[in-house]
Amino acid sequence: MTSFPTPRTDARSFVLIGGTSVLGRALLERLIFLSGGKGTAVLAGRESPGLAAAADEIAGRFPEVSVSTVSGSIVGAAGIESLSGRILSSAVPDFLIIALGSPADEKAAEDNPRVLSEKLWINASAPVIFLEIFFRQMRKSGGRMAVFGSVAGDRIRRGNYTYGAAKSLVSAYAEVFSEKARGSGVTLTLIKPGPADTPLGRAAHPGRLGRMFLADPEAVARRAACAVLRGRRTVYAPFWWRPLMALVRLVPGRLLSLFSE
Repeated sequence: MTSFPTPRTDARSFVLIGGTSVLGRALLERLIFLSGGKGTAVLAGRESPGLAAAADEIAGRFPEVSVSTVSGSIVGAAGIESLSGRILSSAVPDFLIIALGSPADEKAAEDNPRVLSEKLWINASAPVIFLEIFFRQMRKSGGRMAVFGSVAGDRIRRGNYTYGAAKSLVSAYAEVFSEKARGSGVTLTLIKPGPADTPLGRAAHPGRLGRMFLADPEAVARRAACAVLRGRRTVYAPFWWRPLMALVRLVPGRLLSLFSE
């Protein structure tokens, strides 16, 4: 049985980059609860009605948390620097969650370099650049960082190789980043979920059989929050993805390709 740290009672500051992410919001809410339900939270991402709606929902659940939004571009270094600067101008977070991800239309990415570039920025470049920018500030006082990867990055398949390759980069970067952060007072947890019961997950797995394996976002958040608070480097959610992906990595590429289209 998974155990959880005792909730804190002091106010904390939280930043969620990817404010409309279902998994990101579930983790944010879990961390807020375990931190005593007090403090400030910033939801950041590209401008959309969903960003404000997510902020209102969190504010309704946690009346002692001041929730705000910051919107801007997450494609291109200049946009990321601008967005980060606006977030950090108010406060340096105790908890940073980076939940950026966008499935790629492989045919569109093959045919259009702009589509390919945007998908690689969202799924790989933006998360690692945000990590570096926020680390420079958070190391002054310490904190917890979490970034969402994916089991898709453990073994890249032909059917989603753009997304899988991007998440593989995030995983590799996070591993080395954790070594760099050792002793700094800042920890980074790489979260590797499998397909989850979100709008994107349901769209990717429309059949009844496929949906049987979609993870509950709240269950993912509970497991991830425990890992973040303990400073663990990597967590698979649900847990059985770790041994499963260890087996998948042993499957010959030619055989795996039969199930990848």
